[in-house]
Amino acid sequence: MESRQNNEGRRMKIKFAIPDLSDIFGHDSEHQFAEELKRQSETFEGDPDWVYAWYLSSAPKARTKFTASVSRIPKDRKYRVFGRIGDTQHDPDGMVEWLNDIESDLLFFAYSDRHYHGVKAKTIWLPWSYDPSTYYPSNEEPIYDVTFLGTVSVDYPLRQAINERLSLLAERYGWRVLQKTWVTGNFPSRGLNKFWRRLVVEQALIAHIRRILIRLFSRIFSFRPGLGKISLLEKDSRYIVGEKYAKVLRSTKVSIFGTSIFKHPIKRLFFGLGSGTCVLMNTPNCADRLGLKDGENYVAIDEHNWAEKLKWILDHEDERQRIAQNGLRLVQERHTHQVRAKELLNFLEEA
Repeated sequence: MESRQNNEGRRMKIKFAIPDLSDIFGHDSEHQFAEELKRQSETFEGDPDWVYAWYLSSAPKARTKFTASVSRIPKDRKYRVFGRIGDTQHDPDGMVEWLNDIESDLLFFAYSDRHYHGVKAKTIWLPWSYDPSTYYPSNEEPIYDVTFLGTVSVDYPLRQAINERLSLLAERYGWRVLQKTWVTGNFPSRGLNKFWRRLVVEQALIAHIRRILIRLFSRIFSFRPGLGKISLLEKDSRYIVGEKYAKVLRSTKVSIFGTSIFKHPIKRLFFGLGSGTCVLMNTPNCADRLGLKDGENYVAIDEHNWAEKLKWILDHEDERQRIAQNGLRLVQERHTHQVRAKELLNFLEEA
């Protein structure tokens, strides 16, 4: 593998001080990315060029560990510190304040939008990537026609629309569907007064009660209407994550989902494309910069046309395979951990 070198002809010296988050996330995509970065740089315990101090998630336990990790960085250091920031949309104001309390020299953000205005450190957009040894296509016949997984709440309007009608469409058209979602009341706090926050929570609570009733019905009869013998609510786990999630993506013709109201290009975009499935989602921010083209390497949908486009793509297998192959080629060329690590090291050299 090509080693990344700085202008003096030696490999970039990076010390990794990332907290162990395996008890929270397991060995997830960010762990894999850090391992790839280690392979392309020189790691050691002496004086480095840079210290990779932390990466940030919205999980409360994770933020506690990040704070503990950063607090151990000396104030009179001779090296520079960088970090990588992930999903902060659920408390953007609090995150900006927290980030400004950390004396970091450079921050890489997975999302490029208004949430990070006001951060004092230099910021660079570095979108998510994926590990092709985890997410890859299968030569076997797909088990599912459609897979719909993830959180459903008022800040994911497209997911709400899909969640309401997908099982009915599956019954009508005989689709093999794997649908596993969970409803939450989470919502970004920026720009909402107390009245609107309470209304949002009440709407989420109603949706959650409905979901509980559906879950109870599904557990009693082990299936949902119109989906034959495919159980939507597996008894062994609440979530489909990790290798189990990768296996599901390899086993489906279409992966359908939606971004939040902030239209972030979320990880599952890269995971889905890398698994060789045809991705249907609303157009995310920075789609052009990511190389996304509607009808070419993914299918753009919204709350009003998703059902029509889903039926069309399932009725036109040649087109579905063409789009899926183009999407796979895109992420293999531009969005693997290997590519992203090289981009990060280039930024460090120029900083």
